[in-house]
Amino acid sequence: MLMDSWRPGTRKQYDVYIRKWETFCSQEKSDPLHPNVNEVLKFLHNLHIKQLPYSPINSARSSLSNYLMG
Repeated sequence: MLMDSWRPGTRKQYDVYIRKWETFCSQEKSDPLHPNVNEVLKFLHNLHIKQLPYSPINSARSSLSNYLMG
């Protein structure tokens, strides 16, 4: 329901990272809706290793925060 309240631009931006998160969880064989803190940190660390700037990593963090709370 929370995702339905996002503006189209926000939904488009967050959707990229939610799909990456789901792919990551599939590879790690973990539950994308009930991760432990280490899994989230590993995901964000992987984005950092790929040399993404702060802003996209922050978008990934924000999208995960909303996705996991919703």
